[in-house]
Amino acid sequence: MTSEVNLLHLEDIRFSYRMTTLALSYDVQIGVGFDHVFFLQLAGNGVLLEDIRDADPFLYHGYKEILNIDVDTVDQDMLGLTFFCEVESLGLRREIELCPNGKDSVVGSRNMEIYVNLLIQYHYVTSIADQIVESMSVEQRKVLLFFWTSIKSLPLEGFVGLDSRLSIHKTSEFDHHLPSSHSCFYQLCFPVYQSMTDMEDQLKMISEEHIRSSFGTV
Repeated sequence: MTSEVNLLHLEDIRFSYRMTTLALSYDVQIGVGFDHVFFLQLAGNGVLLEDIRDADPFLYHGYKEILNIDVDTVDQDMLGLTFFCEVESLGLRREIELCPNGKDSVVGSRNMEIYVNLLIQYHYVTSIADQIVESMSVEQRKVLLFFWTSIKSLPLEGFVGLDSRLSIHKTSEFDHHLPSSHSCFYQLCFPVYQSMTDMEDQLKMISEEHIRSSFGTV
């Protein structure tokens, strides 16, 4: 991402996440808008072609055109496509293989859709993995969603399709306690931990098998 121009960009992003979390905790409205693709990743869902229509119309139409290329043109290798792409960041060009031996793997009509999906995966997931909620795996986020809401997967509309807004609250419990939830009201409750790292560690414990089995996720 272009945020890499700042050597401390990851710290800046973490700070922004923390400020957003505090705003949620104290019901403070802030003028921050998150893209639909961002919420898909938070929910652990894959990013598909139609998901990027509004996020990046240029890439969306470009990928649509690739999928609509004549079959004979693709299979005769007239375009010379392989599972490989070049990206530019801060004036430097990098070569990215979309799969093992991608530079030598020819794109044809049978694997064209896979090729486009791998491009989307790189641009919207892999290339920004450091900037987006790197502290929890997809499985852990799914468990957290269930712990928070008693819902195992989001509706088709995403977070906007939920019956209520997600909220985060502070409790008076000691800081060695795990977070708790009122899933009927979509409330996630935290003791006041000593540090963000402590909070993350306690949150991750919820996804441990011996813990999550107690609230019916396994």
